[in-house]
Amino acid sequence: MYIGSLSRAAQASPKAIRLYESLGLLSGVKRQGAYRVYAEHHVVQVRLIRRALALGFRLAELQPVLAGRDGEPDWEQVSEFLKRKQEEIAAEIVRLEQLHGDLGLVLGEMRQCRVALADAGSEACGLARPAAARALSAQSA
Repeated sequence: MYIGSLSRAAQASPKAIRLYESLGLLSGVKRQGAYRVYAEHHVVQVRLIRRALALGFRLAELQPVLAGRDGEPDWEQVSEFLKRKQEEIAAEIVRLEQLHGDLGLVLGEMRQCRVALADAGSEACGLARPAAARALSAQSA
């Protein structure tokens, strides 16, 4: 099949398919004159690439995994790669939950500070500032 047919079957633009091929993600592409000729397994490969991209992978991450021997991905390596990505996401979730909690603390301290400022002036807010500053500096680190 030519690139137009592959594009329709895999729901990827011809430009994207050419990019995948240039990066070594699609191997074993034959030529017939000036035309690239793709096989059914290329449809599977392009769909796999598109799915990985939708899951948040970058093309550079996919190169060592999908550029397997004989144009076939190393499925054991793909599985390990997915597990590592899942662990990275779990760690990121923990980090974001901590950040979410820290932001809640800072917002609470700011509310208390506003009330204190309204009641007693700027000196009453001094205790809230160091904790808020710590949380804000932790965010930027």
